[in-house]
This record gives sequence, structure tokens and C-alpha cells, in this order.
Amino acid sequence: MIQETHEGRHPYRGLGARFSEETDARPEPMVETGGRLRRVKDYLVDEKAFYFTYGNGIGDVNISDPITFHDNQGMFTTVAATRPLGRFGVLDMNRNRVTSFQEKPDGNGGWINGGSFVLSPKVIDRIEGDHTIWEREPLQGQAMTMTSALSPVMG
Repeated sequence: MIQETHEGRHPYRGLGARFSEETDARPEPMVETGGRLRRVKDYLVDEKAFYFTYGNGIGDVNISDPITFHDNQGMFTTVAATRPLGRFGVLDMNRNRVTSFQEKPDGNGGWINGGSFVLSPKVIDRIEGDHTIWEREPLQGQAMTMTSALSPVMG
């Protein structure tokens, strides 16, 4: 009999993870995006750059375009940049009266990570281990030191 099941984010399996308090059975710790990227390092020894994307992304990208862009920038990281649509319909209101409605307008104008990258293998040295989240310290640190570039051909 299972006494208690925990749901939600915890350090072992991310969203929806479950384990039994009674048996204390825990799955192996989760390998984050940086950790998965670090694990391919040995395959990239002779590479100048490589293409990296998330497994849940779909796009119509001519892969030679972002690679050429990356080569011309002289940066360690080129990230796909895209502007998302708004998530919800927007109301303009005057007191309690709706004066206009616009269904899912363009987002707030900000650029977001489109989930595709061209990377120098040197960026892997910025990843500490399996627990490292690529989008945190490695990528944020590169943005702060001007070693990443946005590519309009990718987004």
C-alpha cells in the first residue's frame, strides 16, 4: 500500500514525478538540458560548430542558413530568435464596457528563445554536469559576455 504520492516538480523527474514514501523508491536523478548537451562532447572533438535543438521543436529551417550566419558572426552561440503571438484575446475597456476585442494579437514585442542553436563545442566547457540547465548559467552567462548572437534566419 502506498501511503502518499507526491506530484509536481522535484529534483528527480521534473513535472509529474511520482514516488512512494513507503518504499522510498526514487528514480535516477534527472539529466537537465545542459547535462544532455555535455554528454555529446566526445563526438564533437573535430567539429567547428554543431546544430542543437530541443526534441519537442518542429521547424522548417534550412540548416545551412543558420550555420553560415553563425560562422560569419564569430560567436560561440547562435540562438534562434522568434517573436511569439499573444496567448489570449485582448480587451480594451472603459470602466465596465468593452470598447474593442482583438483575438491573440502579436506578443509584447519581445524576442524569445526559439529552441534551435548553432554552437561551438567550446560552450560545453561552461556546463558543470548533469544538473546544469543549459538555458540558465551557460546561456545566460554567454549573453552577458556577448558571446551569443540572434539569428533572424532561424526564427
